[in-house]
Amino acid sequence: METTSVVDIKPFIYKLEAIKNGVYMHLSQGSINNIKPAAVMEFLYEEGLSAAKKNEYYLYRLDMYTDEGKALDEYGCEII
Repeated sequence: METTSVVDIKPFIYKLEAIKNGVYMHLSQGSINNIKPAAVMEFLYEEGLSAAKKNEYYLYRLDMYTDEGKALDEYGCEII
């Protein structure tokens, strides 16, 4: 039997904004408080955003940040 728990992910969604032809998300990612963009899109679909239907959108990672909020490219790391 699978168990589930309710977790408030709002504190880990730093920015969620409608943009032209999509949604911009700044989410917590990593080994702690890892918020999956697909899970956010699934929630948006359940709330009535029909364009968020599974497999009908693309996800693009624009950057990654440290816990201190610094982009990895500030350390000389490049996201490929």
